[in-house]
Amino acid sequence: MRQIKICDMTMLQEARHKDRFSLTFKEKTEIAELLDNVGIDVIALEGADDDKSDILRLKAIAGSVKNAVLAVAVKPDKANIDLINDAVKEAKHKRLVLSLPVSTVQMEYSYRLKQEGMLRLIKESLAYMAEVSDDTEFVAVDATRADREFLREVLKTAADAGIKTVSVYDVSGKMLPKEFGEFVSDLMTEVPELKKVHFGAGCSNEITMAAACLIEAAQAGADELKAAAFAVDTAFLNDISRVIFEKEELGIKVNLKAAETSETISRIRWMCKTGKSKTSAFDNEVLGQDSDNDDEINEAFNEEVPEVFKIDSYTINTGSVMTSTAHIRLNKSGRMLEEVVMGDGPIDASFLAIERITGTHFELEDFQIKAISEGREALGQALVRLRSARGLYTGVGRSTDIIGACIKAYINALNKIADKESI
Repeated sequence: MRQIKICDMTMLQEARHKDRFSLTFKEKTEIAELLDNVGIDVIALEGADDDKSDILRLKAIAGSVKNAVLAVAVKPDKANIDLINDAVKEAKHKRLVLSLPVSTVQMEYSYRLKQEGMLRLIKESLAYMAEVSDDTEFVAVDATRADREFLREVLKTAADAGIKTVSVYDVSGKMLPKEFGEFVSDLMTEVPELKKVHFGAGCSNEITMAAACLIEAAQAGADELKAAAFAVDTAFLNDISRVIFEKEELGIKVNLKAAETSETISRIRWMCKTGKSKTSAFDNEVLGQDSDNDDEINEAFNEEVPEVFKIDSYTINTGSVMTSTAHIRLNKSGRMLEEVVMGDGPIDASFLAIERITGTHFELEDFQIKAISEGREALGQALVRLRSARGLYTGVGRSTDIIGACIKAYINALNKIADKESI
């Protein structure tokens, strides 16, 4: 059985199709973790300009993914390559990816370059990428409509530049599976240099043949297939994985966990379709239920619990024209732990920062905030219910600062879990 890699394009597609679906910072991090846990080999990510929120996004994902390669898009200039390389330097496995058009129409439309100019740009960019990063990829975009002789020259140039993965992508998506398989097979025969690199393939799903085309490409010798758990215009990951799991006679295998792949894909699709993460504080359908049981709440508030985690400080930045961030410091047995995290609102950012600090995640079963006194300096009360594998824990926090009350409530519930369970 020949081992092939799967590259998930979900988050890269989100960057290209904002009109179709949009993900929050937290959702992107969660999707990356889900893909990593289920065995995806490569996670494709949008790159960044010199924007602090984009850089923070890349750094956060780089810190949360343990096994998969983070394949981050770069632009064909040294400054951007350096920027991206630095942003993901903490990733256990990182890859810089340069995607450029190679068809005459797309080269002139996107870059105002003809073949000679594009080849020169490719050579210079790839040489620098290979110099600064151990893992690199070049993607020949619109490859099926390129002049065949020029395409062969481009692929040879990429392979000779020391690039580790060279891929072709069919933007038009008009080929039938057999045609695409022959296209890949012919290239591998015509460009012998491709034998010294990993050869990847991807295609649009214009005529709903993308998954079948990629299966043919794998049989023709492609080492890496580009698909998406939430597919807009590319192959659907679930279609590809099911074929590979069911048809051993294909002679190919993947790292995906067969028992968990379908469920993980369903969860990611739900998040992308609704724009809501199941772990976001405001997206759980049971949140916001009123509770008139003041005795229960007072009992939860007054319950004596060992303070495994103590709040040292917190700084929240939020506004109508900025993404909310939370910088939280907790004291655990005399050791200061802190994280700076972006989120979908100040409370969401705060809760996510606490999760990062503690290395835990519990379902947010209920969340409520209300004033329990009157006037401008009213005392705010927050209630948080966290569900672990062993039970439901209620935390209550009170403060004239409502965000502070929410943080206190979350820590209160977390300490109750820590007292009963080992975290």
